[in-house]
Amino acid sequence: MMNESERRELRRMLAEPPSGERRDFFQPAGELIAAMIDTPYYPPYAVDSLHCHNTLELGVCVKGCGRIRTRTSEWTFSPGAVLLTPREVPHSQQNEGVLMTHWQYVEVNEDVLLHLAGERRLSALRTLVESAGGGMFLPGGQSGEIPQLVQIMFDSRRLGGGESPPELQLFLLLILLMMARHADDVALSIAADAPGLAPVEPALAYVCEHYTHEIRVSDMARSCAMSESYFRKLFSRLMGMPPLEYVNRYRIHRALNLLRLTQEPVQNIAARCGFFSLAAFNRNFKRYVGKSPSDWRDGRQRQEKWALK
Repeated sequence: MMNESERRELRRMLAEPPSGERRDFFQPAGELIAAMIDTPYYPPYAVDSLHCHNTLELGVCVKGCGRIRTRTSEWTFSPGAVLLTPREVPHSQQNEGVLMTHWQYVEVNEDVLLHLAGERRLSALRTLVESAGGGMFLPGGQSGEIPQLVQIMFDSRRLGGGESPPELQLFLLLILLMMARHADDVALSIAADAPGLAPVEPALAYVCEHYTHEIRVSDMARSCAMSESYFRKLFSRLMGMPPLEYVNRYRIHRALNLLRLTQEPVQNIAARCGFFSLAAFNRNFKRYVGKSPSDWRDGRQRQEKWALK
């Protein structure tokens, strides 16, 4: 069960999704660990879109199953699976089944990690980050003791009253060194020098700023100083979907936040998120989430009341 600080962090991430599905974390200066988030997901599961972070993300599946997708690879996860995603690498997670899915995430300041990797004894860490350019996945049967060590990290922080004991950094370094040992035996998804989202980031920021208004692909392309035809091809390759589908997904993501965190009528939320037709909002919502907005809100509220008991 999440503690109060984790609930606040989760509410902040839901209420203020960063621009263009950049789900960024505050990184205290000099701190290796930016955040630790213990996150349960409840069905019916929303469809996740490709997103990235400003941190290196270490994730461990505690419960549930589903699929992880990057630009070029897809993995099936189950309990014990471990995912390491460097900063700026687009990825998405689709949970499946009728039971709760539960993940534990450690968000790592990659700059601090690479600074520590300057020490000869920790040089394997730099090799790990550089070789895992598109993400590194370990199935449950191959992750060894890593899930147990991550659980110890969360238990230590919980016993510390939500503070981060000094030994958490040592546990994290040990886990990453263990992953570096696995790296030679793991098929990595893409080359380390593959381009990130930088070419289309102006368009992602444009969507974040203008999603409440009409958005044309030509406007998105113009923000990136590209022709519309070239922009469509590049955006689809980097984000895994056409530009207007991304816009609709982004709007639905914002609507999910408002449905969960406010009691506003569905029609008001639709208008606030850029849908000027309630029918279009309902159609897109059901396409991406699988339920009507009202049914999703009612079910989510029941689940959260049960989880907080």
